[in-house]
Amino acid sequence: MHLILPLRVTDDSIALRKAALRRGWAVERLPGWRISSPPDPQDALAIYGEPLFARLVARQCDRFLLEPPADWLTHLPMDLLRRRVRAAQARDLASVELPAFIKPVDDKIFPAKVYRHPNELPTIADDAILISEPATMQQEFRVFCQGGEPVTASRYAVAGELDVAPLGPGDPFHKAVFDTAQRALHAAPAQTPTTLVVDVALLNDGQWVVVEANPCFGSGLYACDPDPVLDVLSAACLKPEDIVGIEHLVQQLVVE
Repeated sequence: MHLILPLRVTDDSIALRKAALRRGWAVERLPGWRISSPPDPQDALAIYGEPLFARLVARQCDRFLLEPPADWLTHLPMDLLRRRVRAAQARDLASVELPAFIKPVDDKIFPAKVYRHPNELPTIADDAILISEPATMQQEFRVFCQGGEPVTASRYAVAGELDVAPLGPGDPFHKAVFDTAQRALHAAPAQTPTTLVVDVALLNDGQWVVVEANPCFGSGLYACDPDPVLDVLSAACLKPEDIVGIEHLVQQLVVE
């Protein structure tokens, strides 16, 4: 096994590196966004870093990364959302009814938050965005999932503020978090990949909802157990022969 990390050292990359070394994996920090020598085509590979970094490195290694479709959230039933959510393009921002929670679909080209006034709206190119009704979330949790099952989770926010805490089996919210993530996976559209990150939240009224889904290879760990995250990352990095029939679930960028 081979784990590839970016040059920038973060708490998440340190945790993954230590977990990989404990397993006896080879670990490589790239000095840039290009690899000097591609790994053996038969090597199992895991890549972690900013989404664009991960996609570019995967392409250089002749690998393909699984990630949820941009409009994944919009296909969930209302009982898992408790708010209206729609996919749109940046050109639609001028007609958005405010206040609204707006986030970029791909990467962090502008802050994901509740926008209340037209002069706050970001000025961006014609990128894909998600627009949803604002919701008051009491606590928010990150869940790494593999094979249709949640495998590790962490709290990351309380009342909209960053507040990280592990979520072990003894935590009073553990069952509800895992159950909500699993319900989302079971209700998700057919094009849902086998590996992804699902964020869930407890609303102030006591209801549990799905916040969003993200590709595992670019998602922060918070206090998730890095050991099962390694398995998720590995399962998300496919060889060409593995993508037959699921080409719509992978990203393929051409590197100039």
